[in-house]
Amino acid sequence: MPDALSKTVPIWCAVVNRAVCLRYPELAENWDTALYTPPSVVTKNEHEQIEKLLNNWAQDLQGSSYTIPKLTRPLRPIWLTPASSRFPDFSDNSQPFTPILCVSASRCIDEGMDRRSEGFVYIQGSGDDHELWGMGLTPNVFWKHRDIILSADRANIDSVIAAVVVEAKEDNGALRKPTAIQKVGGRLIVCSVNDLPDKAQSTEVDTALLLVTRGDKITGDGNPHFLSLVTPEGKKGQSYFLQSIIPQALAFIDRQLNLGACVCVACDDGKDLSIGIAVVALQRFFDEDGNFVGSNAAINPDKRTIRKRLEWIIADRPEANPSRATLKRVNEFLMSPAFIRPPAT
Repeated sequence: MPDALSKTVPIWCAVVNRAVCLRYPELAENWDTALYTPPSVVTKNEHEQIEKLLNNWAQDLQGSSYTIPKLTRPLRPIWLTPASSRFPDFSDNSQPFTPILCVSASRCIDEGMDRRSEGFVYIQGSGDDHELWGMGLTPNVFWKHRDIILSADRANIDSVIAAVVVEAKEDNGALRKPTAIQKVGGRLIVCSVNDLPDKAQSTEVDTALLLVTRGDKITGDGNPHFLSLVTPEGKKGQSYFLQSIIPQALAFIDRQLNLGACVCVACDDGKDLSIGIAVVALQRFFDEDGNFVGSNAAINPDKRTIRKRLEWIIADRPEANPSRATLKRVNEFLMSPAFIRPPAT
């Protein structure tokens, strides 16, 4: 059973249940906050070590800017594997918890490997590494094309999967809309380059566009409401992001916000660089309540206030996932003394 099902989901269930109790004390008397893990996978010692950490995590969640709903019943994980003897029946909805079904298709193999017909080898637990073998296949794409995929022979399976993945990417195109950050009234927007509509660089005055990519620079034909910045890969790119990209981006965002425009920040994947830039802008130009206060914000940044800005983004765009390197540059820029901070130009 993968760690995601045996540990991560149980941890989140327990943390959410405890955070709900902290936010709504009236529920505490009969509210189940226990940690449930599968004893056949998680040892008693590991279970106890995890349990010691739950209260602090719950307090962090309760103290965050995320909305914690008043649940009607606590969450509880239920595990299903090929070794399960029966499927649980929740049809009458009488159980005192909301079941979170953790389903693993992995079958326990004594030697960890089992050779199948048609030349396939079943390796126990390899489902955890789908990034390595999945070739971009997602659950939705698999189920849409399952008949073609399952009928392919060993010699053609790779080309069949590659074809359906390419088709899915072409079909999806730019279906994901740019995400407006609601906490600041949509004044900042984040997205990937593919999320942008055609000719997005020809922006109107009420929406400025900032591109921060690792590819080729895009010209805006002199449009004052458009800026394209390119940062290299690797450690050199991290330094350049801190010393050049962030200052230029901030100066552009500052000008556009003061003109009354909204600013859309786009990067290659809509998860990393654009999110880092947005966090810096939210910290520098908006107060704790999300009000635009310009560059005169009297807030001293710290890890708590920076984390809160990231929470504002994730609340609207859950896939936002800035890398550790990007967050480190963001913290370094915001928390460095003004006299050594790279200037906004």
